[in-house]
Amino acid sequence: MLDISKPSHSQEYIDYLNAIPRETLLTILENAFSEIYVLDKNGRIIYINPAAIRLYGVPPEDLINKNSKTAKKDLWDPYSFDMTKQAHRAIVTESIYYKTNRSMICINVPVYNDNDEFELMVSTSLDNIRAVDLSYRDLRNPIESINLDFSDEIIGKSILFEQCLADLEKAAKFDCNILILGESGTGKSYLAQMVHEGSPRNHKPFVAINCGAIPDGLLESELFGYMPGAFTGANVKGKIGLLKNADGGTIFLDEIGELSPAMQVKILDVLENKRFFPVGSNKPEYVNIRIIAATNQNLMNAIREKKFREDLYWRLNTV
Repeated sequence: MLDISKPSHSQEYIDYLNAIPRETLLTILENAFSEIYVLDKNGRIIYINPAAIRLYGVPPEDLINKNSKTAKKDLWDPYSFDMTKQAHRAIVTESIYYKTNRSMICINVPVYNDNDEFELMVSTSLDNIRAVDLSYRDLRNPIESINLDFSDEIIGKSILFEQCLADLEKAAKFDCNILILGESGTGKSYLAQMVHEGSPRNHKPFVAINCGAIPDGLLESELFGYMPGAFTGANVKGKIGLLKNADGGTIFLDEIGELSPAMQVKILDVLENKRFFPVGSNKPEYVNIRIIAATNQNLMNAIREKKFREDLYWRLNTV
């Protein structure tokens, strides 16, 4: 058992916890509406409550005592256990559940023993308000009828590449952010457009911008637009930005690793709140967009070097 006697707890509270009957605690866990999902230090599922039926479409007994990396196959993405161990702190991921067509926000918390050794990961999943929105489906072409076979459009024989395409085909049908990594010239922008065409947003705009090809000051006005007279030389009528042009559809941010720290903060605000501020305005604009990002950089190295925000990385790297 892990010691609950943490410095932040008063003795009165510790005594209270110790006095709660085991049956009461189990009743609380089993009746929680949100998923509660616990892995041991080896990534083995040691507890999952019945909310799994609602989220995964499978009963909890089918998952208990299984390795979570194996169990997740065809059930959900991404695999957050390794991410949480590596981060050494709680992280938030956006996950998609294939069988039940859900998009969820998952809070993954590492638990350590008194020797500061990793013991458990406790995860809680909450319904994501950005889950597939029926108002953005074309009722004449519902999501279930979209059958875009990437393999018919893209040439490649590598098993790993074919798996990548299969993952993208599945992810296309869910309203989640996607991060595409690869060297220059490997077709990242083409894959992004294929995802859009295979998504429920395919009847809305697909807008692409290369974040590394535009100076930082100009990039902000291109993405967010600007108000009349916002700066010298600005159009007297102002300008609508690319984010607003992509409303209801998909925006593709190529070379996302080239963003300045200031622009990373602004993009994070778009991801978290679906809003942005046009240049020269203190009134937010709201958009409903899906973001696909791509880069040829090693973002984990950029995070370690403090060149790329870790919270932005996890919000983009749903798939």
